Amino acid sequence: MKKLAFQSNIGDWIYYVTTMSFQEINDNVKKVDQELHKSKTLSQMIQRAITPNVQQISHYIQKQKEMFFNAIVLAVYEGDPQWKGVNFSHENMRETNLGILEFTGTEKIFPVDGQHRVEGIKQALLIDPKNEEIKNNEVSVIFIGHNNSDEGMKRTRRLFSTLNRYAKPVSLSEIIALDEDDIVAIGT
Repeated sequence: MKKLAFQSNIGDWIYYVTTMSFQEINDNVKKVDQELHKSKTLSQMIQRAITPNVQQISHYIQKQKEMFFNAIVLAVYEGDPQWKGVNFSHENMRETNLGILEFTGTEKIFPVDGQHRVEGIKQALLIDPKNEEIKNNEVSVIFIGHNNSDEGMKRTRRLFSTLNRYAKPVSLSEIIALDEDDIVAIGT
């Protein structure tokens, strides 16, 4: 898999922004398991955190032509991914953070943020595996490096909890006020 991507950084994280088709997500992204959490109990807790919301996301993918997702954060380890930066300049602007991110196919990729969207995508493709329209949809992804050492797992878990701890759900009143599909909400 080769991806045109932007390389950037925040804090001490280097990350890569690109897109993946739903089919690529289905084929390449795995669930969080003992790879991230050596504790079987903790791994089971993370898996249990996958809620029935997955079915709602799958249904949304199948039925909503105006669907849109925010970026999914994916951790990558093992294999030998390569970054091949390209110098790009236009007028007085020079960019060196554009390039090709190339995967060997032996990498392990799992969601740090967006596990429900990943599972909803997989379920939608399981229900309708020949639907080219679903397969070819693309979503923004942010790749980060993951190290499978004790310190690397601790760092990735910290990022997982940070991304999920500070995410604030939309209130029920905001959902009702902004809903364009539910006739009762529109009437309200």
